[in-house]
Amino acid sequence: MRVNLEKITKSFKKVEVLEEINLDIKDGEFVAFLGPSGCGKTTTLLIIAGIYKATSGLIKFDDTVVNKLVPKDRNIGMVFQSYALYSHMNVYQNLTFALMLQKKSKAEMDKAAKITSEMMGIGHLLDRKVGMLSGGQQQRVALGRALIKKPGLLLFDEPLSNLDARLRIHMRSEIKKIQHDLGTTSIYVTHDQIEAMSMADRIAVMNEGVMEAYDTPSNIHDKPKTLFVATFVGNPPMNVMDVTLQKENGKMFMKLAEGLSIEVPPSRTPRVIPERVKMGIRPQDLEIGKKQGLPFKVYTIEPTGRDDVIICENNGSMFTSLATPGHDIKEGENVKVSFNMDKVQFFDADSKKSILWN
Repeated sequence: MRVNLEKITKSFKKVEVLEEINLDIKDGEFVAFLGPSGCGKTTTLLIIAGIYKATSGLIKFDDTVVNKLVPKDRNIGMVFQSYALYSHMNVYQNLTFALMLQKKSKAEMDKAAKITSEMMGIGHLLDRKVGMLSGGQQQRVALGRALIKKPGLLLFDEPLSNLDARLRIHMRSEIKKIQHDLGTTSIYVTHDQIEAMSMADRIAVMNEGVMEAYDTPSNIHDKPKTLFVATFVGNPPMNVMDVTLQKENGKMFMKLAEGLSIEVPPSRTPRVIPERVKMGIRPQDLEIGKKQGLPFKVYTIEPTGRDDVIICENNGSMFTSLATPGHDIKEGENVKVSFNMDKVQFFDADSKKSILWN
C-alpha cells in the first residue's frame, strides 16, 4: 500500500500542532517518524489511522482518499506502546479477536493463529493468559494481533519503549525482519534515533509540528537539511559554534573567534554565504592533540567502553569529541582541537537551514 499525505494540518482549538505535512511512502517501505516529545509524530500517525481527523489536507492510500473512512475500514494494523492487550483473554483469544469480529469460522481462526503465532515465536503460549507473559512475549502478541488481519499498512506507536535495553535491541531486529519478509508498508513512531536509523528505509524528522527532513538514514546523518536535524540525530550530539566564512584569493576560509583561520575544501564550500553562519561538526570528526588547532581545556572524560567521550571547554563553550581508550589525555590539561574539514556542516544562523544541502 502506498501512503500519501498532502498538506496535512491539525489544530486543537486555536493551537496548531501540525503545519502542512507532505509525505509520500512507497509500497512496502518502512518509514520512521522521529522527533522529541510533542513534535507531532504520534498525531500524524493517528491521523493516518483515522483516530484523529485532519483539520485540512488529504490522506491517500494508493489512489484512494481515506479522510472520511473510519479506522476499521482503512485496512491497517496498529501496535501501541501500551500493547493494549485484553488481560482476561489468553494469547489465542487476543490474536483472533479481530477475526472473531469479522465472523471468521473457527477453522479459519485456528489456521491464522497457528501461522501468526509460529511467525512470532509464541506458538507454545496460545493457552496462556497475557498477564502471565513477559514484556517481550506481550510485545510479540501485540504485533501478531496486528499482523493476523493481513493489513495493507502497519502502524507502530513507540512499541519498544516499555522494554529493557537488551530486549529492545532484539525486538528491533525481529520487527525489521518480519516487515522485510512480509513486505507490508510500515510507519514507526519513535523518539529513539537508534531505532529510526537502524530500522527505517527513510526517516521523517519532526519538530514542533513541522517535518524538517525526509530522507534515508545516511543522508539524515551526513547531509542534515537543518540545524535541528543535525543536532538531534547523532550520539553524542553534533558540536555547533559561530564562525565567519570569507573568500581570500579564490579560496574559502573559516574564521573562528580566537583568530584561527582554516581553509574550507571545495566539497564544503557553500554557493551562498549568509551574514551569520554556524559551523557543526560531529564528535568523531574532531581530533585532540597538543600542536595545532583551537585551544581547549579538558573538562571531563567519560569512558563508555568502545570510546572515551572527551568534553572540552573554551570560554564557556563546550565541545565533545571521541577518543580510543588508551590515550594519554587527562582531565584539566590544555589541548588543541582540530577539525576534519571534509566533514563540517554550515548553517544559516537565522533560518537554521543548511547552506550546503538546500
